[in-house]
Amino acid sequence: MRIVTSLIYHHTGISGENQAKGIINYHKEKWLTMVPRGMAYHKLIETNGRIVKGRPEWSIGYHAGNWDVNAVSVAIALSGDFTKEDPTDKQLKALARETIDICTRNRIRWEDVLHHWDVRKKPTACPGKDLKYLLTSTGKLDKALENKIFVMKKVLSRTSRLRMLRYFTLKRKISFLETQFK
Repeated sequence: MRIVTSLIYHHTGISGENQAKGIINYHKEKWLTMVPRGMAYHKLIETNGRIVKGRPEWSIGYHAGNWDVNAVSVAIALSGDFTKEDPTDKQLKALARETIDICTRNRIRWEDVLHHWDVRKKPTACPGKDLKYLLTSTGKLDKALENKIFVMKKVLSRTSRLRMLRYFTLKRKISFLETQFK
């Protein structure tokens, strides 16, 4: 099993909707055999907020321009060129939900959520905008966090004490979220 320690934000660098097929074809042509499962990212968020699954999270992506980072990270890309435009509200909401979900599953701290420009060996403008700032300043991350904790506590309240493993797993995840993201 692969150990994931960071989450990397990207943008596709091109404007337009429904980019998933184009991204998959581009990545297949660019890296041929290195990207047998299609896109180099693990998730792609379209302009309408739709999340397209790319590589499985257990699979190493080819997204950072830095093999050491690729080996221990999950990549989320947003459709668009954020050097020229802003991400849509729906994209930011979906990004906040995915961030909380991936960080919870992999115990990734907020400071280990990075932009492509933070990890690439050669300079890049990707993802164009400071997405972490946009998530926090618009309240999208806080809302996604509140919703995730609410749902987990609801499940926790319904979990029988006989299913202790599930109970303590949820308690640990709630504690992690409350300490790392608040």
